[in-house]
Amino acid sequence: MENISANGLTVIVSALPSFPNLVLTQFSDDTDPLDIPEIEINDSAMGVNGDLVTWNTPKPIEVSLGVIPGSTDDKNLGILFSLNRAGKLKPSTNDIVNLTFLYVSTGGLFARKVTMISGRCKSYMPATGAAASGRKKSKVYTFVFENTI
Repeated sequence: MENISANGLTVIVSALPSFPNLVLTQFSDDTDPLDIPEIEINDSAMGVNGDLVTWNTPKPIEVSLGVIPGSTDDKNLGILFSLNRAGKLKPSTNDIVNLTFLYVSTGGLFARKVTMISGRCKSYMPATGAAASGRKKSKVYTFVFENTI
């Protein structure tokens, strides 16, 4: 039987030159802590006589991290994304980002490691919102990557 628990998840961010080694563990409970949507890797069409043709289409790999608002992880990611946001009279640092996900197995050992490489900061919430329940909204930070290893 497989244990599919995600507790103990650790994400290591390497964003050069700004943050060479940032370890994240303060994930949210009201949004997905780690979200990697599916990507379409092939396109297809049918010729006039019904012949199927397919071709590969490179697509970026999108990864979103949901962290606790106001946490150390939120503050550090906020700094990283702010540094990478361009604005009037504000250049971007254009960090190259790698993310490594460490999944824990039974007994507290790291069972699986996945690394996303050659990425960029894509989107974030520059301030903390408030939910109708009266609590602060969890912050979501989204990256895009060229590949995974």
